[in-house]
Amino acid sequence: MPAAIRLTLTLVPLAELIVFTLVAGAIGLGNAIVIQLCASALGLIAMRVLAAAPLRDLLMATQMYQPPAGAMLRSACVLLGGLLLILPGFITDLVGLVLILPGPRFWLGRLIWRVLRSPKPEGHTLEGEWREVGHNLQVLEAPPAPKPGVE
Repeated sequence: MPAAIRLTLTLVPLAELIVFTLVAGAIGLGNAIVIQLCASALGLIAMRVLAAAPLRDLLMATQMYQPPAGAMLRSACVLLGGLLLILPGFITDLVGLVLILPGPRFWLGRLIWRVLRSPKPEGHTLEGEWREVGHNLQVLEAPPAPKPGVE
């Protein structure tokens, strides 16, 4: 297991315990537990209700031959956010809440898109053939013929 994952799996529960202790000291243990139970219920609702719309968008995008990246990102964010809300702890609840809210999810999508579209270093080019395909799956334009003697 990579060191970064081991470190994360060690530090996140420790940080959650520290934050829970501080919050429980400030508002009371009973109130902190009630907030955690409500956050878990919100996570279950988010995963059950909110995840349906992005999955429907994903299905529509694939049926209309459009790139499903946006619908996939929305769906993944809602599902991950719901899971983080279910897990006990205020830090994971905050991250989960950010992931299920549409505004922050939009900005996160733009950030991911910018990172993916950034120029890649030289030497990482994939080569292959392509064909442009229409809605009826007919080939519209064939790739250029290879030059003789070039593999």
